[in-house]
Amino acid sequence: MGCRTIWAYTDPIYVWPLSPRYSTVEIVGNPSVGTSSCISSATGHPDLDYNGLELRGSTNSFAEFTLDPITSIEDFSIMLFIVPEGFSGTLFHYEKHNLTTGTNEIKTIILSYENMTTHLTATGNNASDTLFSMSLVANFQPDVWMPITISYDYSGRELVLHVGNVKQSEKADEQIPLGLPGKIRIGGVSQFGYDNFLGRVTCLQYYDHKTSDGDFDNALVRCTSASWPPDMGPPSVSSPPSCNAMRGYFQLISRGRTPPPSTVPIASLNTTSKVKCADWCLLPNNACVSFVIDKVQKVCSLYDVDDTAHLIISESSTDYYVSSTLVNCC
Repeated sequence: MGCRTIWAYTDPIYVWPLSPRYSTVEIVGNPSVGTSSCISSATGHPDLDYNGLELRGSTNSFAEFTLDPITSIEDFSIMLFIVPEGFSGTLFHYEKHNLTTGTNEIKTIILSYENMTTHLTATGNNASDTLFSMSLVANFQPDVWMPITISYDYSGRELVLHVGNVKQSEKADEQIPLGLPGKIRIGGVSQFGYDNFLGRVTCLQYYDHKTSDGDFDNALVRCTSASWPPDMGPPSVSSPPSCNAMRGYFQLISRGRTPPPSTVPIASLNTTSKVKCADWCLLPNNACVSFVIDKVQKVCSLYDVDDTAHLIISESSTDYYVSSTLVNCC
Protein backbone atom coordinates (compact mmCIF):
# COMPACT_ATOMS: atom_id res chain seq x y z
CA MET A 1 0.00 0.00 0.00
CA GLY A 2 1.39 3.41 -0.96
CA CYS A 3 1.79 6.35 1.37
CA ARG A 4 -0.79 9.11 1.38
CA THR A 5 -0.37 12.56 2.89
CA ILE A 6 -3.40 13.71 4.89
CA TRP A 7 -3.29 17.51 4.76
CA ALA A 8 -6.04 17.81 7.36
CA TYR A 9 -3.79 16.55 10.17
CA THR A 10 -1.48 19.55 9.97
CA ASP A 11 -2.02 22.49 12.28
CA PRO A 12 -4.25 25.34 11.11
CA ILE A 13 -3.49 28.97 11.91
CA TYR A 14 -7.14 29.77 12.60
CA VAL A 15 -10.10 27.59 13.58
CA TRP A 16 -13.63 28.93 14.02
CA PRO A 17 -15.99 26.11 15.10
CA LEU A 18 -19.04 28.29 14.18
CA SER A 19 -21.09 26.88 17.03
CA PRO A 20 -24.27 28.71 18.09
CA ARG A 21 -22.88 29.51 21.54
CA TYR A 22 -19.45 30.57 20.27
CA SER A 23 -20.33 31.74 16.79
CA THR A 24 -17.32 34.03 16.28
CA VAL A 25 -14.69 32.66 18.66
CA GLU A 26 -11.32 31.51 17.24
CA ILE A 27 -9.93 28.57 19.26
CA VAL A 28 -6.26 28.28 18.18
CA GLY A 29 -5.38 31.55 19.87
CA ASN A 30 -4.26 33.85 17.05
CA PRO A 31 -5.64 37.41 17.05
CA SER A 32 -9.06 37.52 15.40
CA VAL A 33 -12.05 39.77 16.03
CA GLY A 34 -15.42 38.30 15.11
CA THR A 35 -18.90 39.73 14.68
CA SER A 36 -22.16 38.12 13.62
CA SER A 37 -25.72 39.14 12.87
CA CYS A 38 -29.06 37.42 12.39
CA ILE A 39 -27.88 33.82 12.85
CA SER A 40 -29.48 30.91 14.65
CA SER A 41 -28.81 27.35 15.77
CA ALA A 42 -29.48 24.49 13.34
CA THR A 43 -28.74 20.78 12.99
CA GLY A 44 -24.98 20.34 12.89
CA HIS A 45 -22.52 18.05 11.14
CA PRO A 46 -22.93 14.43 12.33
CA ASP A 47 -19.22 14.24 13.21
CA LEU A 48 -19.39 17.29 15.49
CA ASP A 49 -20.85 17.42 19.00
CA TYR A 50 -22.72 20.72 18.64
CA ASN A 51 -25.17 22.42 16.30
CA GLY A 52 -24.16 24.45 13.28
CA LEU A 53 -25.11 28.01 12.33
CA GLU A 54 -28.13 28.85 10.18
CA LEU A 55 -27.75 31.83 7.85
CA ARG A 56 -31.04 33.25 6.62
CA GLY A 57 -30.26 34.55 3.15
CA SER A 58 -30.79 38.21 4.06
CA THR A 59 -28.37 41.13 3.83
CA ASN A 60 -28.01 41.26 7.61
CA SER A 61 -27.39 37.53 8.18
CA PHE A 62 -23.64 36.82 8.30
CA ALA A 63 -20.59 35.98 10.42
CA GLU A 64 -17.36 37.92 9.88
CA PHE A 65 -13.79 37.35 11.09
CA THR A 66 -10.47 39.20 10.83
CA LEU A 67 -7.43 37.50 9.36
CA ASP A 68 -4.38 39.11 10.95
CA PRO A 69 -1.43 36.66 10.99
CA ILE A 70 1.85 37.67 12.57
CA THR A 71 3.86 36.79 9.45
CA SER A 72 3.13 37.10 5.75
CA ILE A 73 1.67 34.08 3.97
CA GLU A 74 2.26 32.83 0.44
CA ASP A 75 0.58 29.39 0.24
CA PHE A 76 -2.80 29.14 1.98
CA SER A 77 -5.97 27.06 2.23
CA ILE A 78 -9.44 27.96 3.50
CA MET A 79 -11.97 25.26 4.36
CA LEU A 80 -15.65 25.42 5.29
CA PHE A 81 -18.47 22.89 5.63
CA ILE A 82 -21.90 23.92 4.27
CA VAL A 83 -25.45 22.74 3.60
CA PRO A 84 -27.05 25.03 0.97
CA GLU A 85 -30.80 25.49 1.37
CA GLY A 86 -31.40 28.12 -1.30
CA PHE A 87 -31.07 28.25 -5.07
CA SER A 88 -28.11 30.63 -4.97
CA GLY A 89 -25.97 32.60 -2.53
CA THR A 90 -22.54 33.89 -1.49
CA LEU A 91 -20.67 31.37 0.65
CA PHE A 92 -17.89 33.68 1.70
CA HIS A 93 -16.06 36.86 0.77
CA TYR A 94 -12.45 37.61 1.62
CA GLU A 95 -11.31 41.23 1.42
CA LYS A 96 -7.99 42.82 2.30
CA HIS A 97 -8.29 45.73 4.76
CA ASN A 98 -6.07 48.25 2.97
CA LEU A 99 -7.09 48.86 -0.61
CA THR A 100 -3.67 49.63 -2.12
CA THR A 101 -0.06 48.50 -1.67
CA GLY A 102 3.14 48.77 -3.67
CA THR A 103 2.88 45.24 -5.11
CA ASN A 104 -0.04 43.37 -6.60
CA GLU A 105 -1.82 41.07 -4.14
CA ILE A 106 -4.95 38.95 -4.00
CA LYS A 107 -7.27 41.61 -2.64
CA THR A 108 -10.67 39.88 -2.80
CA ILE A 109 -11.99 36.33 -3.11
CA ILE A 110 -15.70 35.76 -3.64
CA LEU A 111 -17.10 32.22 -3.54
CA SER A 112 -20.74 31.86 -4.54
CA TYR A 113 -23.02 29.26 -6.05
CA GLU A 114 -26.09 29.07 -8.26
CA ASN A 115 -28.09 25.85 -8.52
CA MET A 116 -25.37 23.15 -8.73
CA THR A 117 -22.54 25.42 -9.94
CA THR A 118 -19.98 26.99 -7.61
CA HIS A 119 -18.25 30.17 -8.81
CA LEU A 120 -14.96 31.63 -7.58
CA THR A 121 -13.57 35.05 -8.50
CA ALA A 122 -10.36 36.59 -7.14
CA THR A 123 -9.16 40.11 -7.96
CA GLY A 124 -5.98 42.11 -7.42
CA ASN A 125 -5.42 45.64 -6.13
CA ASN A 126 -7.40 46.96 -9.07
CA ALA A 127 -10.99 45.68 -8.81
CA SER A 128 -11.05 45.18 -12.60
CA ASP A 129 -7.92 42.99 -12.41
CA THR A 130 -9.37 39.47 -12.35
CA LEU A 131 -6.65 37.06 -11.22
CA PHE A 132 -8.75 33.89 -11.07
CA SER A 133 -12.22 33.04 -12.34
CA MET A 134 -13.56 29.50 -12.34
CA SER A 135 -16.78 27.51 -12.07
CA LEU A 136 -17.32 23.99 -10.80
CA VAL A 137 -20.42 21.79 -10.97
CA ALA A 138 -21.05 19.97 -7.68
CA ASN A 139 -23.85 17.65 -6.65
CA PHE A 140 -25.34 19.44 -3.64
CA GLN A 141 -27.79 17.15 -1.81
CA PRO A 142 -30.57 18.15 0.63
CA ASP A 143 -29.41 17.96 4.26
CA VAL A 144 -25.93 16.70 3.28
CA TRP A 145 -22.83 18.56 4.53
CA MET A 146 -20.37 19.48 1.79
CA PRO A 147 -16.70 20.46 2.38
CA ILE A 148 -15.54 23.42 0.27
CA THR A 149 -11.88 24.39 0.10
CA ILE A 150 -9.76 27.01 -1.66
CA SER A 151 -6.07 26.08 -1.89
CA TYR A 152 -3.34 28.32 -3.30
CA ASP A 153 0.16 27.30 -4.43
CA TYR A 154 2.23 30.50 -4.55
CA SER A 155 5.31 29.06 -6.30
CA GLY A 156 3.15 27.23 -8.85
CA ARG A 157 0.82 30.26 -9.28
CA GLU A 158 -2.15 27.89 -8.99
CA LEU A 159 -5.47 28.26 -7.19
CA VAL A 160 -7.54 25.10 -6.67
CA LEU A 161 -11.22 24.96 -5.73
CA HIS A 162 -12.44 21.75 -4.08
CA VAL A 163 -16.18 21.10 -3.69
CA GLY A 164 -16.68 17.69 -2.17
CA ASN A 165 -14.75 15.20 -4.29
CA VAL A 166 -14.48 17.37 -7.41
CA LYS A 167 -12.04 20.17 -8.11
CA GLN A 168 -11.11 22.89 -10.60
CA SER A 169 -7.80 24.76 -10.89
CA GLU A 170 -6.43 27.82 -12.63
CA LYS A 171 -3.00 29.45 -12.88
CA ALA A 172 -2.17 33.16 -12.64
CA ASP A 173 0.34 34.94 -14.87
CA GLU A 174 2.58 35.75 -11.92
CA GLN A 175 3.23 34.78 -8.30
CA ILE A 176 0.76 36.83 -6.26
CA PRO A 177 0.53 36.66 -2.43
CA LEU A 178 -2.66 36.99 -0.43
CA GLY A 179 -3.21 40.58 0.71
CA LEU A 180 -3.14 40.81 4.52
CA PRO A 181 -4.58 41.68 6.95
CA GLY A 182 -8.16 41.14 5.84
CA LYS A 183 -11.53 39.77 6.78
CA ILE A 184 -13.64 36.76 5.86
CA ARG A 185 -17.41 37.20 5.74
CA ILE A 186 -19.50 34.03 5.74
CA GLY A 187 -22.93 34.34 4.11
CA GLY A 188 -22.68 37.50 2.04
CA VAL A 189 -20.66 40.22 0.39
CA SER A 190 -20.68 43.98 0.88
CA GLN A 191 -21.30 44.67 -2.80
CA PHE A 192 -24.28 44.85 -5.14
CA GLY A 193 -25.15 41.96 -7.42
CA TYR A 194 -24.63 39.02 -5.06
CA ASP A 195 -27.30 36.89 -3.35
CA ASN A 196 -26.87 36.11 0.34
CA PHE A 197 -26.42 32.55 1.56
CA LEU A 198 -29.39 30.60 2.89
CA GLY A 199 -28.26 27.45 4.67
CA ARG A 200 -26.05 25.98 7.36
CA VAL A 201 -22.30 26.39 8.00
CA THR A 202 -19.79 24.92 10.43
CA CYS A 203 -16.04 24.51 11.03
CA LEU A 204 -14.17 27.29 9.21
CA GLN A 205 -10.39 26.78 9.07
CA TYR A 206 -7.42 28.66 7.61
CA TYR A 207 -4.02 27.07 6.85
CA ASP A 208 -0.71 28.63 5.79
CA HIS A 209 -0.03 26.05 3.08
CA LYS A 210 -1.64 24.41 0.06
CA THR A 211 -3.27 21.01 -0.19
CA SER A 212 -3.19 18.52 -3.03
CA ASP A 213 -6.50 16.76 -2.33
CA GLY A 214 -10.00 17.54 -1.14
CA ASP A 215 -10.26 14.97 1.63
CA PHE A 216 -10.96 17.05 4.74
CA ASP A 217 -13.10 14.69 6.78
CA ASN A 218 -10.37 14.36 9.41
CA ALA A 219 -10.09 18.14 9.70
CA LEU A 220 -13.37 18.14 11.62
CA VAL A 221 -11.53 16.87 14.69
CA ARG A 222 -10.03 20.37 14.95
CA CYS A 223 -13.53 21.76 15.54
CA THR A 224 -14.92 19.34 18.12
CA SER A 225 -15.54 20.79 21.56
CA ALA A 226 -12.71 18.61 22.91
CA SER A 227 -10.34 20.91 20.99
CA TRP A 228 -11.73 24.08 22.53
CA PRO A 229 -9.74 25.90 25.25
CA PRO A 230 -10.99 24.90 28.71
CA ASP A 231 -11.40 28.54 29.70
CA MET A 232 -13.26 29.62 26.58
CA GLY A 233 -15.21 32.74 27.38
CA PRO A 234 -18.48 34.04 25.97
CA PRO A 235 -18.68 34.59 22.20
CA SER A 236 -17.85 38.03 20.84
CA VAL A 237 -21.19 38.48 19.12
CA SER A 238 -22.48 42.01 18.66
CA SER A 239 -25.77 42.65 20.41
CA PRO A 240 -28.49 43.41 17.85
CA PRO A 241 -30.30 46.75 18.17
CA SER A 242 -33.82 46.78 19.54
CA CYS A 243 -36.27 45.94 16.77
CA ASN A 244 -39.15 47.61 18.59
CA ALA A 245 -37.23 50.88 18.67
CA MET A 246 -36.85 50.82 14.88
CA ARG A 247 -40.40 50.00 13.84
CA GLY A 248 -41.72 52.60 11.42
CA TYR A 249 -38.26 53.70 10.28
CA PHE A 250 -36.64 53.17 6.88
CA GLN A 251 -32.96 53.11 6.00
CA LEU A 252 -31.53 54.66 2.82
CA ILE A 253 -29.73 51.78 1.11
CA SER A 254 -28.69 53.29 -2.21
CA ARG A 255 -28.85 56.40 -4.35
CA GLY A 256 -28.96 56.02 -8.13
CA ARG A 257 -29.99 52.35 -8.02
CA THR A 258 -33.33 50.60 -8.28
CA PRO A 259 -34.75 47.05 -8.27
CA PRO A 260 -34.57 45.32 -11.67
CA PRO A 261 -37.65 45.19 -13.97
CA SER A 262 -38.26 41.60 -12.88
CA THR A 263 -39.16 42.88 -9.39
CA VAL A 264 -42.66 44.28 -9.79
CA PRO A 265 -43.88 46.94 -7.33
CA ILE A 266 -47.03 46.16 -5.37
CA ALA A 267 -48.24 49.78 -5.65
CA SER A 268 -47.19 53.26 -6.83
CA LEU A 269 -47.93 56.75 -5.57
CA ASN A 270 -47.41 60.11 -7.26
CA THR A 271 -45.13 61.73 -4.70
CA THR A 272 -41.48 62.39 -3.93
CA SER A 273 -42.12 62.77 -0.21
CA LYS A 274 -40.25 60.17 1.84
CA VAL A 275 -42.67 60.66 4.72
CA LYS A 276 -45.76 60.04 2.57
CA CYS A 277 -44.15 57.05 0.91
CA ALA A 278 -43.13 55.56 4.28
CA ASP A 279 -46.59 56.15 5.75
CA TRP A 280 -48.19 54.41 2.79
CA CYS A 281 -45.75 51.49 3.11
CA LEU A 282 -46.71 51.12 6.79
CA LEU A 283 -50.46 50.92 6.23
CA PRO A 284 -52.12 47.98 8.04
CA ASN A 285 -52.28 44.74 6.01
CA ASN A 286 -49.67 46.15 3.63
CA ALA A 287 -46.86 43.73 2.72
CA CYS A 288 -44.50 46.60 1.85
CA VAL A 289 -40.94 46.40 3.23
CA SER A 290 -39.08 48.70 0.81
CA PHE A 291 -39.70 51.55 -1.61
CA VAL A 292 -38.05 53.61 -4.36
CA ILE A 293 -38.52 57.33 -4.83
CA ASP A 294 -37.98 58.48 -8.42
CA LYS A 295 -37.37 62.23 -8.17
CA VAL A 296 -37.54 62.76 -11.93
CA GLN A 297 -40.75 60.82 -12.60
CA LYS A 298 -42.12 61.99 -9.21
CA VAL A 299 -43.26 58.48 -8.32
CA CYS A 300 -42.86 56.34 -5.20
CA SER A 301 -42.93 52.57 -5.86
CA LEU A 302 -43.59 50.07 -3.04
CA TYR A 303 -42.14 46.55 -2.89
CA ASP A 304 -42.83 43.50 -0.76
CA VAL A 305 -39.18 42.33 -0.80
CA ASP A 306 -35.75 43.65 0.18
CA ASP A 307 -34.05 43.63 -3.22
CA THR A 308 -30.74 45.14 -2.09
CA ALA A 309 -28.69 42.27 -3.55
CA HIS A 310 -30.16 42.76 -7.03
CA LEU A 311 -30.21 46.54 -7.43
CA ILE A 312 -29.24 47.91 -10.84
CA ILE A 313 -28.07 51.35 -11.94
CA SER A 314 -31.09 53.60 -12.48
CA GLU A 315 -31.63 55.71 -15.58
CA SER A 316 -33.31 58.29 -13.36
CA SER A 317 -32.60 59.95 -9.99
CA THR A 318 -33.72 57.36 -7.44
CA ASP A 319 -33.40 56.62 -3.72
CA TYR A 320 -33.98 53.08 -2.42
CA TYR A 321 -35.20 52.59 1.17
CA VAL A 322 -35.64 49.39 3.22
CA SER A 323 -37.46 48.91 6.52
CA SER A 324 -34.97 49.33 9.39
CA THR A 325 -36.39 46.29 11.17
CA LEU A 326 -35.62 44.18 8.11
CA VAL A 327 -32.09 45.56 7.72
CA ASN A 328 -31.05 45.32 11.38
CA CYS A 329 -33.20 42.60 12.94
CA CYS A 330 -33.87 38.97 12.36
